[in-house]
Amino acid sequence: MMKRTLQILLLLMPLFCCSQQKTIDSLKRLLSTATTDSARYQITGNMASNYSATHYDSGLYYTNKALLLARKNGKKINEASALAQTGFLLGLRIF
Repeated sequence: MMKRTLQILLLLMPLFCCSQQKTIDSLKRLLSTATTDSARYQITGNMASNYSATHYDSGLYYTNKALLLARKNGKKINEASALAQTGFLLGLRIF
């Protein structure tokens, strides 16, 4: 019974896994069509956090883009969030 349950779970596992690249590609398409700076900030922040696990430099690039958008619009909380993400990524570089 346990062996059968394990086999079923292993067969269903690909259904629950999602590709990170698919998410990033979707976000890139959204970024090119975003009309407001707040939408661009949100999308670049999501891209930065998605990239931070695999591609440090790309995560830092998109975090810096989010920081520039936050500063351009005078959004202090968004600026602080982008700076915190930058600090997190720079901390990862040390280790």
